[in-house]
Amino acid sequence: MSVLKSTSSVHDVGADKPPFGSRFLTDESQVWTQNAWDHVPLPDDQTETINASLAKQRTAPVPDDDKPRYNEKPARHWFADHQHSS
Repeated sequence: MSVLKSTSSVHDVGADKPPFGSRFLTDESQVWTQNAWDHVPLPDDQTETINASLAKQRTAPVPDDDKPRYNEKPARHWFADHQHSS
């Protein structure tokens, strides 16, 4: 029987704003609902730029019909996407 990790020897994983690297995915169906940087405060001089970029991304979400394809091999799609944006 596999036991999900729910504690950290360093950080409170149940905190509202846990430090980077201390959150654990406990429901694999929710893999796309959070990002490693979700809880990191925005730099004051980048807030406007970041919010504009996020707003643009929200105008073109992944179509429902394509979601299973991305969920089947997420690492492959992440790598391909980041190759083009670097």
